[in-house]
Amino acid sequence: MHVGKVQAILYIFEQLLKKRSITKGEIQSVISISDVTFRRYIQEIRAFIINFNEPYEIKYIKNDDSYVMKGKCLWMTEQKNLQKNGK
Repeated sequence: MHVGKVQAILYIFEQLLKKRSITKGEIQSVISISDVTFRRYIQEIRAFIINFNEPYEIKYIKNDDSYVMKGKCLWMTEQKNLQKNGK
């Protein structure tokens, strides 16, 4: 699928938040971007995390060629709290 830069970056960030781990191949199977563009988009997300003091960190895991989101995903915590409280 061909999407613009902003949509591609948002999609990658959303996948990291949801799944905590992604591979370049997974993303490229959904959106049409090159290897270099994928790396640039990961860098854009890292810059966003640093600039806005978000409680995340993206690590590259060489063994399985994946990118892992570390840190506390606040919306996931909120979802778990809502489920606990029966809402």
